[in-house]
Amino acid sequence: MIARLKAYAQAGADCLYAQGIRTREQIAPWLLPAPGPRLSSDGMVNRHLAEISKILHYAHLRRWLDSMPPIARLHKPATRVAWLTREQAGTQLRELPEHLRSMAAFSLATGLRETNVRLLCWQQVDMRRRVAWIYANQAKAARDLNVPLNPEAIRVLGHQLGKHIR
Repeated sequence: MIARLKAYAQAGADCLYAQGIRTREQIAPWLLPAPGPRLSSDGMVNRHLAEISKILHYAHLRRWLDSMPPIARLHKPATRVAWLTREQAGTQLRELPEHLRSMAAFSLATGLRETNVRLLCWQQVDMRRRVAWIYANQAKAARDLNVPLNPEAIRVLGHQLGKHIR
């Protein structure tokens, strides 16, 4: 990647503007994968290609490029979802200190992210109806999230009653 960027600079380009390079055919040679041993994962290469794509899109919007060159992403094999068994979860929970054990057990019981558990307030929990909610400004998807509380989540919350002000 560095060698290609150096070659690109030697061809008369700087970071924001490539003097004399206007067409897809002039840019494409600099975006093709370099031959030789692979030093980065496909995911890392795709992240770098995404950054290059952003720069090229910006250049196209500013009419510095006549058209967007195609940028082929590398194939990332589908990863399998790993599930914890109850025994594995129990082993993991026993290794944690008590204050983190409760948070992790609540996360496992509800599927909530660490930030959502950490920022959860008692005003967002209705023990009688067995439900909690995450406000949109606290959720990754920026939408309100209703969380049903199973018996394990209720048990963890019951142990936390009176320990925290908010």
